[in-house]
Amino acid sequence: MSKHSKAATNLITKHSDDHPLKIDIELSQVDALLVKLALGPLLQNQWDALACWAHQAAIGRASDVNGGHWLDSDLLKHLRAGHLQLVAGEFDQWVYQNGRAVRELIFRRADEAKLFLKK
Repeated sequence: MSKHSKAATNLITKHSDDHPLKIDIELSQVDALLVKLALGPLLQNQWDALACWAHQAAIGRASDVNGGHWLDSDLLKHLRAGHLQLVAGEFDQWVYQNGRAVRELIFRRADEAKLFLKK
């Protein structure tokens, strides 16, 4: 996959006040970033989950537990290594803003992990 589906837009809309069209445009930019990362073959649900996560991480609204950059994240390292179960477990590391866990991000990351693992 190399393009988000309606599932990605819907997930972000569920957790955001942004207009779906604005989200679609932003997700198209995220799609281009993810393509450049050459993450290997992904199912549509996996692509959508990563696009949702990267949508927020890429625009600086979230940081991992170590305050790191999303491109250097363990989530992407596990993905590149093909450890998909570990990828799903990394979403919940991205729930912090200013060193504090944010309730809304906890729910969003749980939805992203669930979408990533969907069969």
